[in-house]
Amino acid sequence: MSRGRAAGSPSSERRSPEGVASDGRGSVASDGRGSVGSECRGSVASDGQGSVGSDGRGSVGSDGQGSVGTLRCSPYSPFSGDGRIPAPVRLDIDTDFQAVRQQEKEDIKVLNNQFVTLIEKVQSLEQQNKILTTRWNFLKDQDNSHSDSDIKAIYEQYMSKMNQEMKELNYEQENLESELAKVLSTMDTFRSKYEDEIRLCSGMEFTFMELKKVRKGEFPTGLALASPAQSGKGLEAIQAQLVWDRTGSGGGQGGDESQFHRRDLDVSTLHRTELEVKLKGLQELLELKKTIYEQELEELLTEIKDISVVLGIDSCSRPDLGRIVEDVRAQYEALALRSWEEAEALTRRKLTDSSSQPGSFGGHLLDGRREIADLNIRIQKLRSCIVSQKSQCLYLEEHIREAGEQGEGTLRDAKAKVAGLEEALQRSREHMAHLVREYQELMNIKLALDVEILTYRKLMEGEENR
Repeated sequence: MSRGRAAGSPSSERRSPEGVASDGRGSVASDGRGSVGSECRGSVASDGQGSVGSDGRGSVGSDGQGSVGTLRCSPYSPFSGDGRIPAPVRLDIDTDFQAVRQQEKEDIKVLNNQFVTLIEKVQSLEQQNKILTTRWNFLKDQDNSHSDSDIKAIYEQYMSKMNQEMKELNYEQENLESELAKVLSTMDTFRSKYEDEIRLCSGMEFTFMELKKVRKGEFPTGLALASPAQSGKGLEAIQAQLVWDRTGSGGGQGGDESQFHRRDLDVSTLHRTELEVKLKGLQELLELKKTIYEQELEELLTEIKDISVVLGIDSCSRPDLGRIVEDVRAQYEALALRSWEEAEALTRRKLTDSSSQPGSFGGHLLDGRREIADLNIRIQKLRSCIVSQKSQCLYLEEHIREAGEQGEGTLRDAKAKVAGLEEALQRSREHMAHLVREYQELMNIKLALDVEILTYRKLMEGEENR
């Protein structure tokens, strides 16, 4: 039984590798006998014997635990071994456990360094906060009446300038209104005169036509002429006929188009004038803001130029990191909530605008489609013109090519004829030279014959005289 119990103790030693340590839990003596520390966890020596306390008595329980002296760690009764040496025990040390412990130590060092860095940052921020608070209190205590008076003077100057411009604009508006009233009254006068003249002209024309018919005998001589009131009944028709005669059948469309373009030009001119006025006002406001900001910046620089602050900082202060983290988290949550609300409001506004503008977009779409249709018609016309011009160009190129070929053939024929004529001329010259030579030879023969005839004549005359 003792052998079996002694042999079972190594398994308990494998389950708890803390049995072999230097903290008193378990140790191996130099003579091979094991000893038990104050925690009553036993160990088995290399000779297999049980643990022995300081009083020489030792015992090993069924679970490998032993008791020393009067300290009882097991309810079982002590027993002594039979002196047999059990099999050697392997005391394996878990390397993974040591690696984990080493990694935990390194992590703790890194966290300690980060914690120290965070504490230093918090202390520097507290120092800067105290410096800024002291500066703020110092600046609030100073007298800013001079700067307020300067800024107030700038504002008063700007307001006086704007009032002067407003008075000038009101005066100009009154003048323009009076001129507009005068122009409208003059227009009404001319309109009434024009209507009277048209009515009188139509009456005179009607009277002239009736007189002409009476002269031709179409009506009785006692027939009364039409009154101007009756002749004025067809005023509107005559005016329409005159307008039609002046403008022609195709002039109405051109007039409407020109009037439409003129109205668009007037609207665009007014819009441009309004934008120029707004731009001028914004530029003046920008100059005012720039002047005020430069004045305030100069005053602040002159005030904080010679400020020196002496602070006492408690380096041993313990910052509340939890509160700081909660404040930062609350700030970020508030920022995220505000960003989400702004994005939602922007999306709703865009949806509202897009839902309120389909009518205008539909009108623009119809106008755009109409313009596209007109442009397509123009494109088709231009394409047909281009095709006709291309065909005409091809025809002209072909005609030019044929004329060139015909001219080249004619030129070749003319050159051949010129060469033939030159050759004939050369032959004629040669023949003429030959004829001239023959003529000279014949003339020489004639002279010789004349001399002979003369000689024979003289001889005959001499013979006759004898």
